[in-house]
Amino acid sequence: MEIRFKKAVIIGPGLIGGSIGYGLLQKKIAHEVVGVARKQKTLSRARAGGMISSGTTSLRAAVRGADLVVIAVPVFTAARIMSELSALVDPACLIFDVASAKQELVSQARTVFPPKIRFVGTHPLAGSEKSGPENARSDLFKNSICFITPDSQTSKSAVRAVTQIWRLLGSRPICVSPQEHDRIVAMISHLPHLIAVLMMNTVDPKLLNLSGSGFRDVTRVAAGEVEMWNDIFLSNRHSVLEALATYETVLREFKQALRKKDSPHLTLLLEKAARRRRKLA
Repeated sequence: MEIRFKKAVIIGPGLIGGSIGYGLLQKKIAHEVVGVARKQKTLSRARAGGMISSGTTSLRAAVRGADLVVIAVPVFTAARIMSELSALVDPACLIFDVASAKQELVSQARTVFPPKIRFVGTHPLAGSEKSGPENARSDLFKNSICFITPDSQTSKSAVRAVTQIWRLLGSRPICVSPQEHDRIVAMISHLPHLIAVLMMNTVDPKLLNLSGSGFRDVTRVAAGEVEMWNDIFLSNRHSVLEALATYETVLREFKQALRKKDSPHLTLLLEKAARRRRKLA
């Protein structure tokens, strides 16, 4: 299946969007890639870095004649942009987003996009705590998982096309429902980020300069983009609260063993975690 686009548009050519732009151009998936951003300096950096062919602050001008649109902005911004896009894009245009929470966004897509518009929700599990086009990389998605999240109304041909794009970008696509996606990432992505935030807000700032590599590794993601994570937590709040409740249960078990000086049970909990982590490595 050959995927080729005449004109692709990246709305938000930052870390993720810029890395997608790299791939679209380098692998000749798109002949032209136009970036859309609020700030001209973002577009200038993206163009200088080879992530886009050209850039504009006008969404209307960017999507004129586009046959592929990538929405690479925070969840709530993506929701607003979808409302604007519905009246601007050609019905045959393929659209996908990369937001980290899917259920609310995919549901909104069904209300704002006409049935003919081919929208597919996606979420690449790639990135870092850094942001902006200056941190984009051509190999960012290599061997990473990318969730494809169709619902019952999603065009099967659109799903096939988007899946192929992500394969060409180096990812391993996995197809799940928006609901299942949000439950999975609440545990493996959103809860770890929340724990990193809580750790940074717990430790006395005067002690931070005394921390070693372990503390820095565990809390690295807390330096992530605030607007994006605020949107993620609020949009996926139900699944995050469920994940947090599970975490609290495990935490209570550890606290109880510690209070009782129950060395065998503490050992059991530590060994269980160590075995799981070694399998992950």
